Amino acid sequence: MKRIAVWSVIVVLAILGRVLDDARFTATIAPIVIVALWFGAPRALRAAVALAASALLGAWLYGGIAMLVDVLPIVIAALVGWLFARSLLRGRQPLIARAIAVMEGNEPLADAGVRRYAMRLTAFWAACQYTLAAFGLVCVAHAHGGLADVRLPTPGMFGALVLPVTVIFLLVAEFSLRPYLLPQAPRQNLLGFVRSLARAWPQLIEE
Repeated sequence: MKRIAVWSVIVVLAILGRVLDDARFTATIAPIVIVALWFGAPRALRAAVALAASALLGAWLYGGIAMLVDVLPIVIAALVGWLFARSLLRGRQPLIARAIAVMEGNEPLADAGVRRYAMRLTAFWAACQYTLAAFGLVCVAHAHGGLADVRLPTPGMFGALVLPVTVIFLLVAEFSLRPYLLPQAPRQNLLGFVRSLARAWPQLIEE
């Protein structure tokens, strides 16, 4: 709950800074982000979070608050992609399989089809997050003169619209297709599934 509150404050500050064009809002984002990333990270993730915080600090020093705000969604997407990807390493349980175990118990994972689906879906989410992070980098490069004669979303539009809408679309699409792709999965309503996932997420990343 604390994590949600902190990141909600960061999002609100970023939006207010953009809409009102007031640097006082965005000026407070950098220290909040860096401190929240470091102190909010589980011990097992400290190295990755330190790297993410270093990237944000570098963006801040290079281009100021505006650059940090532009890069923040990219760093978050890459970090989430890494969480999915690292769970596919030998000896680890895919993140989706862990979510199934936390939300529904270990019994569904006795089915080989469920285990295979969980592994493939974990790889899919890792690829999607990395692709979004790469696209975000292209948007930032375009905004700062790195690309010419190409129409791309602004970094602000990427962080506020493209990234969250894409993630929500993929989440809803997978949930809608699951009865056909995995008929043996128990039926749930979307709202209940999202609530269960939100409750399970802190436990998933801390394991």
